[in-house]
This record gives sequence, C-alpha cells and structure tokens, in this order.
Amino acid sequence: MPLLPSQLPQYATRLIGRTRARTLVLDLLLEAQARLVTLYGQSGAGKTRLSLEVAEQVGEVFRDGRYFVALAPVSQAQFVLPTIAATLGVEESHNEAILDSLVLALADKQILLILDNFEQVAAAASEIQALVRRAPGLTCLITSRQALEVADETSIMVPALQYPEVGEDYSLEDLEQYSAVNLFVERMRTRQPRFRLSADNAAALVDICRLVQGLPLAIELIAAHSASLTPQDLLFFVRNHLSMAALNPKQSARQAIIKPVLAWSVSMLPADAKDIFIQLGVFAGGATSDTIKQVGLVEGLPFETSLNALIDRHLLQTEQLPGQQPRFIMIDAVREYALEQLQKTGRFYYLQERHALHYQALSESVQQHIRGADGAKWIEQARGEIHNIRQAINWSLESSDGLIAQRIAGNLYFYWYRTSAYREAVAWLEQTYQHPNRSDLSAIARIATGLGGLLISLNRFDEAENYLIEARRLWQELKLPHDEISAIGNLAVLYGTLGRLHDSQIAFEAALALARTVGNQQREILMLHNLGTLAQERNQLATAQAYFEQALALKQQLNQTWDMFLSQINLGLVAVDYGRYAEATQWFDQAFVNAYAINDHDNLAYIRYARGIAAAEQADHAQAELHFGEAEQAWRAVGNQEAMQRSWIKQAEIAIATSNYAQASDYLAKLEPVEALIQEFRLYYAILATRLAIATNDQAGMQQYAQSMLAIAATTELRRYDLMIVQHCAALVAGTHPELAVQLMASAQQIRQERGLYQSVAEQQWLAQTGLDQLEPNVALSFAASLQATKTALAL
Repeated sequence: MPLLPSQLPQYATRLIGRTRARTLVLDLLLEAQARLVTLYGQSGAGKTRLSLEVAEQVGEVFRDGRYFVALAPVSQAQFVLPTIAATLGVEESHNEAILDSLVLALADKQILLILDNFEQVAAAASEIQALVRRAPGLTCLITSRQALEVADETSIMVPALQYPEVGEDYSLEDLEQYSAVNLFVERMRTRQPRFRLSADNAAALVDICRLVQGLPLAIELIAAHSASLTPQDLLFFVRNHLSMAALNPKQSARQAIIKPVLAWSVSMLPADAKDIFIQLGVFAGGATSDTIKQVGLVEGLPFETSLNALIDRHLLQTEQLPGQQPRFIMIDAVREYALEQLQKTGRFYYLQERHALHYQALSESVQQHIRGADGAKWIEQARGEIHNIRQAINWSLESSDGLIAQRIAGNLYFYWYRTSAYREAVAWLEQTYQHPNRSDLSAIARIATGLGGLLISLNRFDEAENYLIEARRLWQELKLPHDEISAIGNLAVLYGTLGRLHDSQIAFEAALALARTVGNQQREILMLHNLGTLAQERNQLATAQAYFEQALALKQQLNQTWDMFLSQINLGLVAVDYGRYAEATQWFDQAFVNAYAINDHDNLAYIRYARGIAAAEQADHAQAELHFGEAEQAWRAVGNQEAMQRSWIKQAEIAIATSNYAQASDYLAKLEPVEALIQEFRLYYAILATRLAIATNDQAGMQQYAQSMLAIAATTELRRYDLMIVQHCAALVAGTHPELAVQLMASAQQIRQERGLYQSVAEQQWLAQTGLDQLEPNVALSFAASLQATKTALAL
C-alpha cells in the first residue's frame, strides 16, 4: 500500500524574486547534497512560499511524493512525528516508537517533506535529525524563524525582498530590478488592472517597501487594500502605524512590522468583519463555515460577506480537500494577532468555552458512530479537527475545571485506537484521569475503559487490569450495562494477551451474556467474533466456526455489509484448518469485495496473508511467497510492525520447506529480539528455529531452540500449535530415542483425531522429509508427558 497521495498548497500568483535562494535550494535537492535543509528568516519573509515553489520544481526527483506538513497549529513538540505520520498515512505501532514506524514506512521511499513553521516545536529537532539519518530516501525542507542547529543541517537564510535603501538614487527603470517593488506593483495590478509604476507613485511605493523592510507578508497585506487607494494614500495610512524611528531594536520583525501592519489592515475592515476576524483566532488549524457559525458569536452579522472581505484582504485563506467542506485558515502570524485581540475583548474565556464544548459535542458524535457503517467518515472528521481537539483538551485542563477534557478524552479513546495513536491517547487519558474533578463518573469510567484497552497494546498489563477492574466497578455502580460490556471485553482481551485463555473465555462469555440480556447486538457481534478467535487459538475449530457463523448471521440480519469481511476472513481460515481450500477461497473472495468497498487497506493485506496460508498448506510455495510478500509490503507502507512479523514467520516457514535455509535464517533474524515478540510469535519462532536446526543438523541450535519451544509450550494456554510441537519433539528424538519418537507420533495422531485436524500437503511433505511418516504410532502420551519426555531425552 502506498503512502497517502501527496498534496501541496497551491498559489494563484507567481513567486517574485528569490532567484538566488531558489537556485541554491534546488541545487542542494537536485544533486542530493543535503537532506536536511532549513530555510530560516524573520516572520513574513516568504519562507513558506519559497519552499513550495522549490517543491513544485523537484517533483521528478522525489518519485514517491512531496508532502506539506503545517506545524503552525502544533503547539507541543511531542505531536510533530504523529502529525507527520498522519500526513503520510503511517500507522503507529503499539510495540515500537512512532519514529521506528516512520523509518519502516519510508525505508524504500524517495520523498520530500516540507515542515512549515518549525520554530514553536524546535524541541523536536533531534527527532527530525534521527528520522532523516535513518530514512535514506527522505529529504526534509524546513521553514523556521531560526535554524535548527543540529548536525547534518544545511541552513539558508531567507532575507526580505530587495528595495532601494534610503539615500540611494534610482530611476523608474532601476526599480524593476527590486523584488519588493515588483511584488507591490504586481499585487496592485490584481486590484487595479490599469495600474502602472510612474514618476507620480514610485516614491510612495519605495517608501512603503522601506517602511516594511521588504517583508512580503506586509506588502501583501498593504496591497490588499489598494482597490480604491493610491500608493500615496496607502503610505499615509501605513506610516501612522509604523514609526521606524521609534522602533525598539530588540523587537522582532513580527512585533516591529507585521503586527502594526496587521493592526492597520484590520482597522480598515468593516466593524462586522473585524469582529469575526478577532473571533477566528480561537481556532487552531482553521475551521469550516458551519463550525465557525456554531462556535462564534456571529448571529445577525453578515457572515459570508465578512469572510469574503477577510479573504480579499489576505487575512484569511481557504483550503479544501476532496470530499470535505472548505476550511478557513489563518497563517500563524495573523492568527497570533487575532488571538491577542480576542484576549483584550473580555470574550476570550467565553469563546474558548464555546470552542471546547463544540469539540466535546463532536467527540460524542464520533463515539456514537465510529463503530457503525459510516465510521470511516467520523474518523476522518476527527482527524481533520485534531488540532482544535488538542486545544480544547489543553484549555479545559489548564483554564477550566477539566470536565470538558475528561469527556472529550473518554469519548475519543476508540478513535485513537483505530488510528493507532496509542501514545497520544494514553497521555491524554492519563492526564484527564488524574485530574481531581470527579463530578462526572461516567466520563471517568470511560477514560478508565479506554486506558485499560490501550495499555494492553503498550504491554503495560498490570496497570491495564487495574483500570479495567475500576471501570467495570464504576459502570456497575452507574447501572450502565452497555458500557460495562466494553470493560469486560477489554479484560478478556488482556487475559488472552497474557495467555490466560480460560480467564479470557469466561470474561468474553460474561460480556456476550450481558450484551444479549440488554439487546446490544453490536457488542454481541464483537464478543462472538472474539470467542471465535479464542476458540481458534485453542484449536477448537468446530466451536470457532459456530461463533463466526453466528456473528456473520447477525451482521447479515442487520445488513452490515461493511463489517462482514472480518467474519468471512476467519471462516476462511477455519476452512483452511479443515483442508477445505475451495471453500476458503470463496470466503476470502467475499471478504476482499467487502474490505475493498470501504478501502480497508489493513484487512486487504490480511486477506492476502490468509490466501498465503491457504497456498502454503497446499505446498504451493510460489503462490504463498507471493501473497506473504504482498501482505508484508502493504503493512510496511503503514508501519505495521507486528503484522509484518506475521509475514516473516510464514516466509521463514516457506524458505525451510523449499530448502532455502539462508533465507529462512534471514527472516528469523528479522524477528529478533525474540523477547519483544508477543507470546504466540515467540512460540512460532521457537518451533521454526527448531525445524531449521533439524534441517541443517545444527546440534547446538536443536538444543537451544527446543529448550525455548518446550518452555513456552509448558506454560502457554495456546493450543493451536500443540500438534506441531509434539511432531517437532518426535523429530528431535527420532535419531537417539526411536521408541519415544513412536510414542510422540501417537500423541500427535491423538491430538489430530480429537480436534478434527486436517493433514495438509505441506505437513505431509515435512513428515516425509524427516522420516516421521515411516513411524507406526502405538501408545500415546499426554501433551504434558510428551513435553517432559522430550526434555528428559534431550537432557534439557
């Protein structure tokens, strides 16, 4: 799966000046002389515009795309890498840092990443440096008021545009050589098409350029008012707001020039437009027209006319992505000024509260609909408002009683889970849970439910259990059984993750019974699915099939076509275990149609993986390798490390089956360190490493990996690998203890018969290669006795 399509902001006007800087940056990028380039300079110097012009001209070099990441709405350095990941469509992995997920996704990509307005998140500079070092095809072009000052950085100062200095003689022809004057003239012509530079207006234009020191943003703002004003008029008004002689030399350009120019520009607005402009400062990352109306105090005001006036005066920009409403956005300097003015009005707290309450309402809608047919739409809506959501949570925690933050965080925990934002979710949920406000126990219970579930993903199991037990207690106290189901279900997931499959089954069954009692069919479907998966893990195929069939029947009854593919995939895998390959193919085909219809890339990859399992079981190694490879690439593209590990395990198995032992060893090496794997993968790794050692007659390896396999097998409740384990025990002792090998094969035969397991072509081939198919089973041992006998025979 590729990264998300790259989209660069577009400008309707051409870039003026910047020939030297543009050439320098282009040379660096085109010749790959630098991969971490910072364009730095004062506010309003045109750094963003220059970066986008360069990006437009280097498209062919970066075959996998050019991406623009707006960091102005990001106020905390911890959110820089997640914002980059969201822009690229890279998922955070629960068992590795977001940096590692990005590196994995970008490993074979040639992309240009524009990080705009980096100054307020400068603490993330070391992370960007690490990302560039570890992703060899990545180039970062950064705009900032200051250089990052890290190793590997090439920094280029972006000066203001050129203009005649005070006392410098010039002619009209000479003025054409000054970029600041050219920009002013061109922008004047967009307002007055017949405007021409002349002896009458040249001095005024030059004086304005001098007053604003050639800053493009200031020139754009002033020229935006030129429809009915001459340069002489503009000079008169601007000079009253800019007294260069009285400037504090320690002031930044933003304070000394941009802010006074903004003050003048806003003062020229109609009163209604000025009011709306100030209110817009409350939004981080912009907002849609509908949101502005709901949050702002705009009733009775000429809303559309005012927005158009702000756009016309260069105080507001519009952005529209496919399938979404237009968003109205302020560049960072403009928003900072609007926010300052809002704070002076006495309405700041009131509007911040309205803003936070609006995003609380949005979070409630997301929580209600995210598991439904249009869940993807609500995920995208929340993703598009993430900067405003963060601001609302922060404001509530810092300036209010924390209640709104608690409700937003509790409502969005499943959104964060679905978008793999595990660490951000846990950070917000922990902050809101620890807040002393306990006025809304349902919000606290929802936070605890979410924390418990997410902490499982981060392997913080003891904390997860404590939160989930507390959540269940609170839901019972509040008499809210629908929500209690979630807490019980998460506890069941926790127990399953820890290998406590019996406890997991009891919890899932309790959640299923409660769902049926209260008539919650959505949760009933979920618990049926989970119980089916658990039965698969315990090698109870008939039970698993029954659960999956019940779940699918309910989905069909509710016409949930968008969600059927999960049941169809699992029914296909059960069919594979039974050796019913034609049936499995039919299930996978149906699942593919449904997953493709909602563009679910992760499960489309999982269907490829499932097809690979079916091919491998039939010893169709070429097809299996193709499917596993496609699944791996799809998961790599979104940084899904755990899913890739699934593919590596199966690819190692194929390599052993085809006697490609060096490749098998390489795949197994990718899974290291083994201690970091989930229990199922650790067990499968040990089985395959044992198989590889047997195939290569590696005596030391047989001892090492057999010991690991037996240790895990003796403690786990995973039963789906029992047959493989006993067969590998037989292979290990066949040469030295043939009688025990015969007993172990009898044990394997007993497991097969009891559980109705099919003997696949791949299994038959391996048994033939090891000579185990020639043994005649006699007296079977129990599974535990099989493990102990093998351990004794190998002197482990």
